[in-house]
Amino acid sequence: MTLEQQEKYSSFAIRFERDDEAGVWIAVSEKIGLVMEDDSLRGLYF
Repeated sequence: MTLEQQEKYSSFAIRFERDDEAGVWIAVSEKIGLVMEDDSLRGLYF
């Protein structure tokens, strides 16, 4: 990874939301292009 890429991704936020209708937790970070879902919040970060 180049220094420019490292600087671009050195800081980012991840938003966690609960979708009660689908029964899942969703994690989203637009800066790094992340979209994940799992039955549990714990499943998103372990």
